[in-house]
Amino acid sequence: MKTIASLSVVAMAVAAAIPAQANTTFDLPNFSQCSDAATQSNTNDREVYRIFSDFYYEIEDKREYAVTAVKNWAKNFASSCITSTTQITLDDVQCDDFIGGAPVCRIESDEGDYVVVKDYVDSTNVVLSKHDQQNWPAVHTSNDMDMLWMANPAKCYSDLLKSGVDSQAYYLDAYNYRYFGDFRFVLARTTRDLVQNLAGQSNQCAYETIGIEANKMECSETSGGTKICASRHTNAGYFVFVSDDNHGMHVVFNRWD
Repeated sequence: MKTIASLSVVAMAVAAAIPAQANTTFDLPNFSQCSDAATQSNTNDREVYRIFSDFYYEIEDKREYAVTAVKNWAKNFASSCITSTTQITLDDVQCDDFIGGAPVCRIESDEGDYVVVKDYVDSTNVVLSKHDQQNWPAVHTSNDMDMLWMANPAKCYSDLLKSGVDSQAYYLDAYNYRYFGDFRFVLARTTRDLVQNLAGQSNQCAYETIGIEANKMECSETSGGTKICASRHTNAGYFVFVSDDNHGMHVVFNRWD
């Protein structure tokens, strides 16, 4: 009886601890204040910032890692706004496992969304995406078996990474593609535009396409309209896409480890 009673006490204690952990609050820097206060980006996209994130391996919950990454970004790139915060819980953070071992997380804020893109090594890209109220093409399941003709990153590997070592970010204007028949076709086109542009600037970059089925491109969306997509089915590295207002597209290229 003592054993049963002891186990009951332990079980009750564990059960009581779980809601407390779920209800833990975190101070999230407000997007409206911090995006205005942010200093110059350290990537090729003025709204994407790369931070060293060895803390990823010390945090069990990927959602808490995402909050920590945003706070780290604010401390280093927008320090004047760190006192402007909103309390959130882990339930307010969503993480996708598009790329195994490299989570892509999204945190909604007042005027925009933070998208936290872990690379395959020791860095993280924090994407500032203003709420996207643009009309993008829908994703149609009828197109799932169509081929996405994407730029082959293996033929432009060094130039895609530039000085980023493990990852690099770019901003592409996708306004002319807003009437494409599927949002995933827009993503493929932005990779082709990106690599064609790089190939025109460097003899080390060659433009070549590879085809993957559209259903191998995975996507999610925030309530503010920001679309986040990625596919693990390209060689040498992979692209992560984050839509922005005014039909812009943030494209993050990460190398495989």
